[in-house]
Amino acid sequence: IYNTIIFLILAASGFLLFVYFGKFDFASAYIVTSGSMAPAIDTGSIVFSVKSDTYKPGDIITFTNGDNKTHITHRIIYKDYQNNNFITSGDANEDLDRWTVTSENVKGKVLFTIPYAGYLANFAKEPYGFILFIIVPATIIIYEELKQLISESIKSVKSLLRKKRRILTNKINLLPQKNNFALPKIAIAIPLVGSFIVFASLSGSFFSDIENSIENVLSAATNFATAGPTPTPAPTAQNPIINELLPNPDPPSDPEWIELYNPNNAGFDLTGWNLVDAANSSRPLPSQIIPPLSYFVYETPEGWLNNSSPGDTITLIDPLSNPVDQYTYTTDVADNRSFARIPDTSGGFVLCQIPTKGLTNICP
Repeated sequence: IYNTIIFLILAASGFLLFVYFGKFDFASAYIVTSGSMAPAIDTGSIVFSVKSDTYKPGDIITFTNGDNKTHITHRIIYKDYQNNNFITSGDANEDLDRWTVTSENVKGKVLFTIPYAGYLANFAKEPYGFILFIIVPATIIIYEELKQLISESIKSVKSLLRKKRRILTNKINLLPQKNNFALPKIAIAIPLVGSFIVFASLSGSFFSDIENSIENVLSAATNFATAGPTPTPAPTAQNPIINELLPNPDPPSDPEWIELYNPNNAGFDLTGWNLVDAANSSRPLPSQIIPPLSYFVYETPEGWLNNSSPGDTITLIDPLSNPVDQYTYTTDVADNRSFARIPDTSGGFVLCQIPTKGLTNICP
């Protein structure tokens, strides 16, 4: 059993030395950090890539994408024999990779894999892993060596005393010799193995999986960390819009009015907002909240609108003096006719015979 343990320690040491320092011209070892090659190669595996004179479709290769130092391991789908270039893809990906791999960037063909061995290296780089693989074994070895050193020192002192007193019999052996447990010298390989595990975690292979959405790029994760819940981004408030206006009330003693609509799922504060006509006559809006998905009607005595004779331009201005919505009409308008968005809140303006003040626009 003892020899078996020694062999396993030495084998593990050699293996981890190769993983960490094993970036030779003929072979390299990489830790897989995502699952685009599943089920052929699972996340957390260690792959061994060996240089080859030829690569063909179906081979799994490790390569770099241009000047990018990140290593990618994917399968060759198509080979351009004339230029000796390759088109690759991950087995778990629906689409081909968006790059062409040149032969100069190929690091090798995957010879074999060790499933899930990379998780050990990933754990080793964490504080708990460093303590487990380095601190604890080193502490045990130092303790055993100190205990052995003290034991040998005591033996030497006792031997000198015995010679001085010439006591040749009935020797007192305070510390048993042959039955004492002493950690074998080979045990020093334990912290070394732990060190190599930690170092091995610094060499990584990267599996890339890129998918296109509308104006978005989705990419696979590149580490073993358990992802926390994605925070919900704060919604961006939309500006209110001009939804309907009535330039000529009947009777004239009634007010002109302009209807705004709040398209947000939260209340909208009108503090600092203004309405401005073509003559640059400004009307400040009251400091109040428009409820979510609701209408607000601003009323003003007749005579403010229709200043362009005929027609007018109404502009909604935000607190920073930026125009956010505007409507221009260039015709005379009969009494009690309104310009309203049809469909309500989203369409263009239509001249309607029946105003719908503060209500859903309907234009028969």
